Amino acid sequence: MSAPHDQESTSDGGADGVTPREIKPMEVDIFKIVVIGTVLYAIAFVVLLPFRTSLEHAGHGRWPWIALSGVVLGFMGLGITYRRARRR
Repeated sequence: MSAPHDQESTSDGGADGVTPREIKPMEVDIFKIVVIGTVLYAIAFVVLLPFRTSLEHAGHGRWPWIALSGVVLGFMGLGITYRRARRR
């Protein structure tokens, strides 16, 4: 069963000679995204810290430190995105 003729003409530039529309990049506030990610990692660290002993007994003792490293890397990302925004 083949597709109807009107659906074939909207293809991505196939044999029928139709060229695809140019897609423009989406504008994103990367600073806000990094802030949100950093805050989420900070919340995870605070939530996991009281359970450190039980996490270690279960073999997951590194989870709070992974969250803390996410916070540290988030602060580094904030510095990078801030400098990038200032240059623009």
